[in-house]
Amino acid sequence: VLLLYGLRRAGKAPDPVHPFGYGRELYFWSFIVALLVFAAGAGVSAYEGIQHIRRPEPATNHALSYSVLGISILFEGASWWVALR
Repeated sequence: VLLLYGLRRAGKAPDPVHPFGYGRELYFWSFIVALLVFAAGAGVSAYEGIQHIRRPEPATNHALSYSVLGISILFEGASWWVALR
C-alpha cells in the first residue's frame, strides 16, 4: 500500500513548493517499506529465538539445514562476484 502511495505521489506535477516535481518520493516510500520488512523480520526472528530458548527441541533434519546454508553461500558468493565486477 505504501509503495502504491509513493507511486501516486511521485506522479504529481511540479508546483511552486516543489519545482522539480515529486519523483523522489518513490525512493522515500520504498525505503520506508524496506525498513518495515526488516523490522518485521527482526521481530519474528526474536520471537522464534525466545520460543526456542524457552522450549528447546533437538535438531532432527541436519541435511536440510546444511543445504540451506550451502545455497545461501552460493547466492552470497554470486552477489559478491557481481559487485566485485
